[in-house]
Amino acid sequence: METPELTCPACGSSHRQTKEGKTAFGSQRFQCQDCKRYYTPTPKPHGYSAERRQFALRLYLEGNNFRRIGRLLEVAPQTVIN
Repeated sequence: METPELTCPACGSSHRQTKEGKTAFGSQRFQCQDCKRYYTPTPKPHGYSAERRQFALRLYLEGNNFRRIGRLLEVAPQTVIN
């Protein structure tokens, strides 16, 4: 099985890229042996989808408070505020 060609986002080198474990989110981490920087070629998305944020905004505009929105979305009220 052939591994895809990786390019370091910092220095642009495409050789001497080594696997260096995984991130806290489970993505493969690599290290460029030329510039010694670590990177993840395809990081996982963080946060909530645009549809979920739109739904929370619509609930707020309909008069729901943050606590109620949090209960409906199964998240903490502080998450709704942020």
